[in-house]
Amino acid sequence: MKISIFGTGYVGLVTGACLAKLGHEVFCIDKNKSVIDNLNNSKAPFYEKGLDYLLNETLNVNLTIGEFDEKIVANSEIILITVGTPSTNFGLDLSFIDTVVRQIGAAIKNNKVCNSIVIKSTVLPKTTDTHVKDILENEFNLKHTVNFGLGMNPEFLREGDAVDDFLNPDRIVIGYEDNITKDRLEKLYEIFECKKIFVNTRTAELIKYVNNSLLATQIAIHNEFSNIARKTGGIDYKEIIEGVVSDKRWSIQSSNETFVPSIVDYFQPGYGYGGSCFPKDVKALLEYSKGLDSKSLVLDSVIKSNDLQPLFVEQVLKENIDLKDKKKILILGTSFKPETDDIRESSSIKIVEICSKLNLEIYIHDPLSQEKFIDLFKTNLIGVKDWKNEISFMDIVLISTSWPEYKLIEDLYKDGLLDQKVIIDGRGFLDNKIFKNNYFSVGSIKNS
Repeated sequence: MKISIFGTGYVGLVTGACLAKLGHEVFCIDKNKSVIDNLNNSKAPFYEKGLDYLLNETLNVNLTIGEFDEKIVANSEIILITVGTPSTNFGLDLSFIDTVVRQIGAAIKNNKVCNSIVIKSTVLPKTTDTHVKDILENEFNLKHTVNFGLGMNPEFLREGDAVDDFLNPDRIVIGYEDNITKDRLEKLYEIFECKKIFVNTRTAELIKYVNNSLLATQIAIHNEFSNIARKTGGIDYKEIIEGVVSDKRWSIQSSNETFVPSIVDYFQPGYGYGGSCFPKDVKALLEYSKGLDSKSLVLDSVIKSNDLQPLFVEQVLKENIDLKDKKKILILGTSFKPETDDIRESSSIKIVEICSKLNLEIYIHDPLSQEKFIDLFKTNLIGVKDWKNEISFMDIVLISTSWPEYKLIEDLYKDGLLDQKVIIDGRGFLDNKIFKNNYFSVGSIKNS
């Protein structure tokens, strides 16, 4: 199939490269010429595992990346929109969507075929079937089902595993407003044997928000539970999780073995959720509910709870560190989660702000996002290349992102190299039982 994709961010580029790998003729569109030039040299503007390999494999074969081309777009059976929908104080900024829709309208206005316009960007209900449709019909005098079809195909890609998630989906949601678009999307995804869920576009739009909001709620509520455990003292929240997930409603049990589903990963307490999806989507859904006169108290509480979680760091520092003398702190991890260089809404941002307020000398390390993070703050941050060599010069070591390499802290501690260091494990992924003192973890037994 001939496919045009507007946007070369996480969703657009991964989608384009994967569809090209599957044999489709794909044209990815970006307005930034320098981004286009880098992509055509197989240099993605972000890290995503396996993506560089896909680009090398598909570029100039059946994947083309360039600026908007009216003729190519007009000849596409499916036109995917994957541009950003940033948060505003009252919901979403749809200006990027609107610009692209108007470009599409101009490209197809003299077309004699019906192009299927499909939104993959995360948008609130009624965006596709009302907002986008109105622009095409009222501004370009186009008619739905005659000149264009409409669909909504939400993505469920996890940063760091996006390529694998696309090529091995657990389900595909196909929202459609006409049978032409339904048939095309069904054909597009026919190679995948997973469950296909066919719904109208409003339903597809809300599925994405409910999915992300439920995951965010899991993180927030377990952070609160872990805070209760920590303040009580003598409770290890990892043992709480073990006791809870043994319930057959949280696990898959056979006669010989128990399988724990991946949802349980969201039970692990930490500094809170971050990234490009959860913060934006929970906030947008909350604002949308207000417009329906149906304010969600749970979503409101989830946001407030998440915002408070990094304050754990401030509490530990004030209670256990003599802050009169300037202390050195090494923050390990700046991306919002491992296996990505995305720092959007990373808890490390709030942690740096807390440490700056406490007049700490701040050193940071991250395998992928370190330079990007330093550029965000411009001042007061010192990047280190080899954190293992620098750790002995620090007063405080704080784990903000659970990169596997930071597990080496356990060995360094056993070797006596971290004596007198305060260790703050904000992801609770170290083995707390090996630390005798000065170890503080979200959800761990209260240090005495």
